[in-house]
Amino acid sequence: MSDADLVALVERLDGAVAAVDGRGFVATPFESQGALAGALGLEAGRVWVKDETGNVSGSHKARHLMGVLMALQIVEALIASAAPPEHHIAQVIPRLWRIRGEALTALAFSVSEADHRLVEAEAIFRAALKTARSQQAWPLVWRLHAALGNLYYRQHRKREAEQVYIDARSGIEAIAAELQDQALRKRFLRRAFTMLPPTQRHSKRRITHRAPGGLTMREHEVAIQIALGKTNREIADELIVSERTIETHVSHILSKLGFAARAQVAAWVKEQRLLNAGEQ
Repeated sequence: MSDADLVALVERLDGAVAAVDGRGFVATPFESQGALAGALGLEAGRVWVKDETGNVSGSHKARHLMGVLMALQIVEALIASAAPPEHHIAQVIPRLWRIRGEALTALAFSVSEADHRLVEAEAIFRAALKTARSQQAWPLVWRLHAALGNLYYRQHRKREAEQVYIDARSGIEAIAAELQDQALRKRFLRRAFTMLPPTQRHSKRRITHRAPGGLTMREHEVAIQIALGKTNREIADELIVSERTIETHVSHILSKLGFAARAQVAAWVKEQRLLNAGEQ
């Protein structure tokens, strides 16, 4: 977008705000407050203030919403410009769709009656995850898992949030394992984990084992998929994660159960009667 396009965008959004508020975003100059300066024991001209009483631009929430709306408008314009003219459906560009999903999430939690935006944001994250996986864009995959987890967490869908946070952590650790420089690896892990809630950053010490055998809920799901005879790639497609993440889960399952082969995991799942009647 050109500078002129950005100016036009701001003016259009400001006009929409003004239609509701009556004023919109207006500049508020600093003014000298002699009486206040005197009350504080200061010389006249030493105290200058901005009086934004009644001005929408004085509202932190209004400024936040304006930023979110600008981000959403810009990313939607970029997505539309990336699609070939003959296509009526926008092309899935994971990086842009992640920003779009995060903007919709922020907007939904800032205004009332916006549940439909949360549904749209979840669909956007999932579509972006599917495309990012097919492109093997692993650094983007874990970021999308983190964004989806944040959406679930704010909706109080704690179990689903925990599962995708575990996938995000697995993706982070898989990338870190390939970094040969120890200092770079530590810096990457430190910064990457800031995108996860504090309670999820050290999941190995935190996660309580709710499934049989001491497995996490995600490992429990993977074990069931193994019992159904699915390959790592097929499980990855089913759970919308990378194949490397599934390899990590399988390794953890074998270690926790004391097994050496997938066939043993499959037999254990059946012994524990973890399969539904229709899956057997």
